[in-house]
Amino acid sequence: MANGHPVGAVVTSGDTMTAFRSTYSYFNTFGGNPVSCAAAKATLEVIQEEQLQANAARMGAYLRDKLKTLAQSFDFIGDVRGMGLIFGLEFVDDQGAPNPALCQQVPDLMRARGVLINFFGIHKNTLKCRPPLCLNQDQADVFLEALEGSLRALKP
Repeated sequence: MANGHPVGAVVTSGDTMTAFRSTYSYFNTFGGNPVSCAAAKATLEVIQEEQLQANAARMGAYLRDKLKTLAQSFDFIGDVRGMGLIFGLEFVDDQGAPNPALCQQVPDLMRARGVLINFFGIHKNTLKCRPPLCLNQDQADVFLEALEGSLRALKP
């Protein structure tokens, strides 16, 4: 919320907050810190002024469509899922079971192409994609080109 500076927020009903306060003694090191609040305010202003939410929706739809099309060329991509600018590409074997060994080759292949990415998930077989909110189409295309090259270079 503050572009890396420690701050957080909770939005809830008055009844829920009253119940929480009457039940728990809560303390937060950064609670009410004026520097953190200023950083959060500035970050939220940039998000609004630069229409980064709308950009995330637009670029997310663009990437999701391209990733789903790309996945059709590779039997080992079991699923493409996500929302906004957060995506996961699931790697599976020919039986549809998780394939972490294949997925875990991708970060090095992508790094060699100038893109940093990693894997995650309970089986460590899902490539996680979390580009910044300010991502533009040229940058998305660089990512897609690096991903396609990396997928073609995999050694199943």
